[in-house]
Amino acid sequence: MDFRYLDTPIGQLLLAGDSGGLRLINFQSGWHPRHPQPHWRERTDRFDEVATQLREYFDGLRREFELELAPEGTDFQERVWRALMDIPYGVTISYAELAARIGQPTASRAVGLANGSNPLPIVIPCHRVIGANGQLTGAHVKGNDNAMSKVDCDTMLPFFGLTMKLGPVANWGVALDNNLIPVDTAAFETNIPGIFAIGDINTYPGKLKLILSGFHEGALMAQKAHRYVYPDKRLVFQYTTSSSSLQKKLGVN
Repeated sequence: MDFRYLDTPIGQLLLAGDSGGLRLINFQSGWHPRHPQPHWRERTDRFDEVATQLREYFDGLRREFELELAPEGTDFQERVWRALMDIPYGVTISYAELAARIGQPTASRAVGLANGSNPLPIVIPCHRVIGANGQLTGAHVKGNDNAMSKVDCDTMLPFFGLTMKLGPVANWGVALDNNLIPVDTAAFETNIPGIFAIGDINTYPGKLKLILSGFHEGALMAQKAHRYVYPDKRLVFQYTTSSSSLQKKLGVN
């Protein structure tokens, strides 16, 4: 088995494969990093096409991969992985729907386990499967120390940042345009309901890179996000210049 490391916007990846094809993509900064086995050979001249296509994907220039793949698993796991390959870019389905697609509608839990055992993430798009009813079930978050942790969530996953580098967000299945995220200008929501992008990471006709624009985008985004989190509550705006209760909370006069 040959292997090499690849630096990407979402961290360093370990690539491994043989004459049969690519067998492993592993996040080295993840919570289960794989390490080359003693008999593996490091080959910096291997997997150039894999590296090229991954870079194109992260740059928003590629939506599907054209690679020779050789993932190893049980018959059931491989059926699930083949079904994952049929999910189009920018589309998400539930575990229950994926189970139905492979002809085992009662096996959604086993499908979830097979999805989590995918040895070729990104290329085999396990990130396009979410919880029932189109709801998010959790997110993997990378901290400043590069440690990965899982955060349970079932409503929305907004993204804020002071950098144009998307990092793992590029792998969430949101639509990309030259490594920027297209949004609507009513709520600055992405093509995936409940995921928003504001600031320099988004793009829309007439976009101006101004701090004031970010405040405007954040205010409209917050209104739509509030409806997701509190569908039965009315949103009330308060201003620090006129709200005595807000001034009291902030400790200002």
